[in-house]
Amino acid sequence: MMEGKNTVFERVDCIRIYVPDLESGLDYYHNKLGMKIAWKSKTAIGLLMHDKNTEIVIQNEHKRQETDIKVKSVLQICEIIKISCGKIKSEPFDIEIGKCAIVEDP
Repeated sequence: MMEGKNTVFERVDCIRIYVPDLESGLDYYHNKLGMKIAWKSKTAIGLLMHDKNTEIVIQNEHKRQETDIKVKSVLQICEIIKISCGKIKSEPFDIEIGKCAIVEDP
């Protein structure tokens, strides 16, 4: 993108971190580091960062780290990524809060 144009990304939505044990992860991030709990499921816990928009999500489903970026339109961004030599690893799919896609930069 050239200087002066709007970026396609709005903000970091969450950083997903694998923890083998959710209770130990919760003890560390919530009890010791003071992060507030935003939500819980059987396999993940969302913890709010200071800006109250970005979350650290501790999870025990997948042994990988992931960064989720908020955009206005997942469908539009996928087209921009394709023409910008990026790869769509997983076409847009529905999630609880809207749509998601998995992309890879060149």
